[in-house]
Amino acid sequence: MNKMLKLHDIREFNGVKKDETNRASLMVIKGEEHWLPKSQTEITDNHDGTWHIQMPEWLADEKGLN
Repeated sequence: MNKMLKLHDIREFNGVKKDETNRASLMVIKGEEHWLPKSQTEITDNHDGTWHIQMPEWLADEKGLN
């Protein structure tokens, strides 16, 4: 992630990856599709068809992932 964040500033979710470009991943989180910038997220494969997603709290709020 680009800027230094405190642990409580990070939100974590599990989702499904539907698509991606060089700059963003299209993830389904809580039943809704969200384009997430790769520069602001860490997305790792859970090896069960889902992905673990970490993002700054401000981005989660911006995407309506409260």
